[in-house]
Amino acid sequence: MADFKIDDTVDITDVVCPTTFVKAKIALEELEEGEILSVKMNDGEPVQNVPRSIKEEGHQILKLIDNEDGTFNLATRISSDDFETQVLLSETPVLTEFYSDSCIPCKRMSPLLSQIESQYGDSLKVVKVNINFDADLAKEYGVLSVPTVVFFDKGEEVERLNGLQPKDSLTEIIDTLV
Repeated sequence: MADFKIDDTVDITDVVCPTTFVKAKIALEELEEGEILSVKMNDGEPVQNVPRSIKEEGHQILKLIDNEDGTFNLATRISSDDFETQVLLSETPVLTEFYSDSCIPCKRMSPLLSQIESQYGDSLKVVKVNINFDADLAKEYGVLSVPTVVFFDKGEEVERLNGLQPKDSLTEIIDTLV
């Protein structure tokens, strides 16, 4: 599982089906979109059913590893809703940050975005898109560098900022939208 950073782990070995998926689903619900969960499970019914059920819930399966001891580890990226639902169909304005985990300016933007999310509450949605996992989406929106902040209102892009931004620059645009 060394290809990516695991945010949480759930061990459902020796749990009876269908409780296996229920326990995995509870663990999934405790994570944020984009975070990665590792699920340890038994071979047989769990490894046949849990990955399929997780995928049907809209989460991305990153890797299934045979531990060669009758158990498997599944890494899944949490995706509670897709971009269209979260951003394009949103009734409220959306600040979308395209970022990368390895980007230092992106890491500096994160606390600012948390402050903004708290400050504006339900009148603004903040969505983060990791370009390492959503390269096609980044390409579709012409994201050439990170961080790139794209503001959407009623599904339409209304403004874009590239690079690390001060909070004032972000709130100035947000105030015109909310």
